[in-house]
Amino acid sequence: METPFATVSRHELWPNGWERVTRLPRPRLRAFVGEYEGYSQGTYSNLKMLEVPFAGVPLIISFGTEYNIVDSTGVSERRQTFVAGMQDSWVVVESGRESRGMQVNFTPIGARMFLGISMASITNRTIELEDVSGHSARYVVEQLQSAADWDARFDLLDRLIAARLDAATETPAPVLWAWNKLKASRGNISIGSIASELGYSHKHLISRFRDEIGLPPKTMARVLRFDRAVKIVRKGESVKNWLDVANDCGYFDQAHMIRDFHEFAGMTPAEFLARRFPSGGFDASTG
Repeated sequence: METPFATVSRHELWPNGWERVTRLPRPRLRAFVGEYEGYSQGTYSNLKMLEVPFAGVPLIISFGTEYNIVDSTGVSERRQTFVAGMQDSWVVVESGRESRGMQVNFTPIGARMFLGISMASITNRTIELEDVSGHSARYVVEQLQSAADWDARFDLLDRLIAARLDAATETPAPVLWAWNKLKASRGNISIGSIASELGYSHKHLISRFRDEIGLPPKTMARVLRFDRAVKIVRKGESVKNWLDVANDCGYFDQAHMIRDFHEFAGMTPAEFLARRFPSGGFDASTG
């Protein structure tokens, strides 16, 4: 059985230091989980991170950190170990000067099976894992926190997630097919053609897709294109030609991409790039 390798990046000048460890799940889980991440970081002041829509559903597993989450309308929530549903706008996540924990980036299909709830019910929302899984969520956090190292934690996640998915109801085949078509095209396919191939009305496809995935297919296509652009920015390389980025991500033109950045991130692509942290996140501080 293949053993995935962890990738480690760190900056050790504490208290303004960080460590980020990422690893893929076991091969059989990769249709359901994109990546695992372990993190530990310290800052001179409270850390504010800008989180933007992406083609996945994150589960944040906190080792004692509480987070204040403020959405683009100004509504705030306090969370600790939580799931964030699919988003169609940005949020700001604020933590204290030290934070430590893990993140599981589920695919929408994986999140639906793992949680066992309608994904539409948590769109643009966060929900404590304990509210879905009961008190067993606390035990899982304790197990992960007390594990010997990051690899041991990732191995434990593999086992826990596999067991839960094995017992889950499978995604309806038409929705799974539609999701795979949309993902393979990176959001560059006619939603009408997907509905036509399925023999669905447009309205029926939207309803079933939203329930299983969390967003209607047209919005999900936009998020997939935007997510690809964000990945280019996240690499930290200097972007010299935004038109090339727009073309690579399937936008009609640069103005089309800028409109999506304003809606999904609240700023232009260049402003977004300027907020990139060395660790790969994005600064939400205003001053």
